[in-house]
Amino acid sequence: LKDGEKYPEVNSYVKTFIDCIYVAGREVHGDEVKVDDGTMYRTPYGARIEWALPGENKMVAHLKDKTKIRHKKRWS
Repeated sequence: LKDGEKYPEVNSYVKTFIDCIYVAGREVHGDEVKVDDGTMYRTPYGARIEWALPGENKMVAHLKDKTKIRHKKRWS
């Protein structure tokens, strides 16, 4: 990890998205409910981040690395 970052090598759009998740969690559930930091997993296409949300829900964000996927091909 670079400089102790939780999510290394992600661009500013992903970092802004992660910040919005925390803000939305506080808006909906208040300060008493904390959204966890999420866990980043490396995948063949880049990475994914999983969050455990209140109410036993899970949210997953898939991060695509353009150098690891084929250009102009569907990646289902």
